[in-house]
Amino acid sequence: MANHTVSIFIRFKKGGKLEKVAAAYSGKVRLKPGFGKQNAQKFSCRARVYWLCGYDGPKHVRKRIGFDPSDTLKTQMRQEVLLATSAIAGCGLRNHLPARPAP
Repeated sequence: MANHTVSIFIRFKKGGKLEKVAAAYSGKVRLKPGFGKQNAQKFSCRARVYWLCGYDGPKHVRKRIGFDPSDTLKTQMRQEVLLATSAIAGCGLRNHLPARPAP
């Protein structure tokens, strides 16, 4: 069974080092802007960048989204739909890339 979930993470600088934590949610669906979650504790993250993490077959894929939490949620939903439809069609994400135009 393939993994069709895509997780949202936040990367930010803390003490000169890049840290990676899970994004904190406000309720069940909405992201809490500027907050990360580690060990069930929510805390503020300055200068954060949202990332998506998921799998393309056996390969772990990370994709930088940006600073806006609403764009991140939209991209996560699109990516999960793409993974589900590629599983139904029986092909990987690589087969969904646009074809090159004929010369």
